[in-house]
Amino acid sequence: MRTPLRTPARPKPGAAWRTGVAAVLVALVAWLASVPAFANGDGLEVEFVATDGLILKGTYYEALHPGPAVLLLHQCNRDRHSWYAAAHVLVDAGFHVLTMDFRGFGGSVGRNVTGWEQQKLDLWPMFDVDVDRALEFLTTLPGVDGERIGVMGASCGGSQALLLASRSPSVRALVFLSSSLPWISEEDITLFEKNRNIPVLGIAAEGDQSSAAAAQRLFKSSRNENSRLLLYKGSDHGVPLFERDSALVQEIAGFFLATL
Repeated sequence: MRTPLRTPARPKPGAAWRTGVAAVLVALVAWLASVPAFANGDGLEVEFVATDGLILKGTYYEALHPGPAVLLLHQCNRDRHSWYAAAHVLVDAGFHVLTMDFRGFGGSVGRNVTGWEQQKLDLWPMFDVDVDRALEFLTTLPGVDGERIGVMGASCGGSQALLLASRSPSVRALVFLSSSLPWISEEDITLFEKNRNIPVLGIAAEGDQSSAAAAQRLFKSSRNENSRLLLYKGSDHGVPLFERDSALVQEIAGFFLATL
């Protein structure tokens, strides 16, 4: 619990009074410096319109000061709320953060979009343009430096993160978490390797073999000296790795701090 600021009793006017005011100001500055840079608590629910008119839902976590931002893309057995803890850590580190529900998940449903499991073959081809809309929305928000964007995705969201990084020059750093086939193709990875030289943090469990192979390939092929690789024992896939390693989110925040 944060200790409340205590104001001393009002002294008589004069030097002592001025000294007391100065002491309060010093204490106030120190207290403000200890407040995390998390301006809107649990985040602000937002929405933006997809190219076909579907309302896409997201949560925006605003940092206290202007600066870079991170877009978080969930895996396809979860929704945007799976990033809640990670978003708090990233905002405390000074990043504006946007999470979104892919179409068919969470709040991103509508008359023609009712659920992922029944409609995945029709919905998946629209994910990339939805992610583009999310990035466009994020870069227009007050305080967001639209030229310093990081993206992190898990599993199917990891493939979307890599594809976004391939086509958008505003994406300056990529965290690729437990993603592989069938969500991403050999051609997709080759295109990224050929066209972009941004830092990549590849994360996977060794027992999640195809994801580990994809993360290792991106790390080994990277020409950026800030690229990193984190491999874990076991077979955890995606955000459950945060439960295995409580320091992982801090590692990710440090990666973005060094690269954005």
